Amino acid sequence: MNITSEYMILVLSLLGSIASILLVVIFYIRRQSEMKLKERYDFDKHMVQLEYMRKNMEMQLYDVSRKLEENDKRWMDMNHLVISSQNKSEVANYNKSQVVPNDFLKNFGITSQKDFDVDNRQVFVLTPFNDNYRHIYLTIREVCGKLNLNCIRGDEEYIPNEIFPEMIKQIIKSRLIIANITGRNPNVMYELGVAHALGKPTIVIAQDFTDIPFDLNNKRIIIYKNEMELQRRLESSITDMLINKAL
Repeated sequence: MNITSEYMILVLSLLGSIASILLVVIFYIRRQSEMKLKERYDFDKHMVQLEYMRKNMEMQLYDVSRKLEENDKRWMDMNHLVISSQNKSEVANYNKSQVVPNDFLKNFGITSQKDFDVDNRQVFVLTPFNDNYRHIYLTIREVCGKLNLNCIRGDEEYIPNEIFPEMIKQIIKSRLIIANITGRNPNVMYELGVAHALGKPTIVIAQDFTDIPFDLNNKRIIIYKNEMELQRRLESSITDMLINKAL
């Protein structure tokens, strides 16, 4: 079979066209990939910036709250609802840890009997998810460990679904709730209100930012100036509740 020059030229032209098309496709795919990478980088960079701004604003809010609570009168004024509710719950929650099902819980899908089982060793800590408060949580966990109690907080486990129903489940499941209201974090305040409404035994802790020594006539409200004082007073409070069967 004789191959004419015209046929060779046609084949080479066809191959050249295919090669050109392939180069264009490869360039297009590469360009799209680079654009996606850039978009992803810009998105990640934007999220990092937003997270930094969020943390910065959060710390400024905590600082403002600290200044507003710089003496015992201001602290009492800003937290009078928590104090009043805590005083009432000390009597109402005596030897009561079982939660009664209600419409509020049903709205969050909490209907199964196992959702209402109480773990007699679990203590749930309501605290801001902020690294500045991690050392306080570790102090609480150390105290609970000494008393053979298992201490957890809401962000220790990955929660794939909506977080609030899971937080409610942990509140129900726990024998005792400890709420760190330092900084007046709105999530902590709301969750503490839920714990009070569900009749769970609670201990409220807060840092006193002044040198003015004052105390409240309630062993379930702990004002501390350092971790050593928190450890001592918290251990005493939980032990007292255990001895008097308030848990």
